[in-house]
Amino acid sequence: MTNYYYFVPSLPALKSDSSSFMSVDDFLALCSTHISKKDYCMLERVAHSNDVVRGNSFTEGYTRFRRQVEDELAWQRSKALRLDESKYKPEEESSESVRQAVHKAVFQADPLEGEKILLSLYFDYLDRNISFGHEYDITFLISYALKLDLLARRNSFRQDKGRKVFEGLADEIRKEIFK
Repeated sequence: MTNYYYFVPSLPALKSDSSSFMSVDDFLALCSTHISKKDYCMLERVAHSNDVVRGNSFTEGYTRFRRQVEDELAWQRSKALRLDESKYKPEEESSESVRQAVHKAVFQADPLEGEKILLSLYFDYLDRNISFGHEYDITFLISYALKLDLLARRNSFRQDKGRKVFEGLADEIRKEIFK
């Protein structure tokens, strides 16, 4: 455990707009030599799974938060598309901050900017929920791995590639319409 006090401060700080960061796999490789096998197994499960990792209150809380954001997103998108809202109404009420961020993301003119708003929302949740006493343990490392995953997702969005895919789809639709 004392190794965490040396290892964690050696990690580069991450912000939601970081442009330089290691991959999740590189992070796991680094962790494998600095943390216990038990913690490494949990960290690896979190990093390579979209499922809830049971037995860790931090990962369970983050999973609940993600579900809340996704439910709110589905509901607000259904309203924007004028669909039957009742089919998409979240079972549990979202917090005001989640509702506002999701609303802002849904109504962005640029979908990439909307996605960045959602990624920042997740990033902020991770920052806010590392409580006192968890700065040098597996909870911090889990949060760090999740942040790396968010940054990788953000960097996977390429405007040039998106435009090319969109134009290809639009061409296919035009061909179907003007046969």
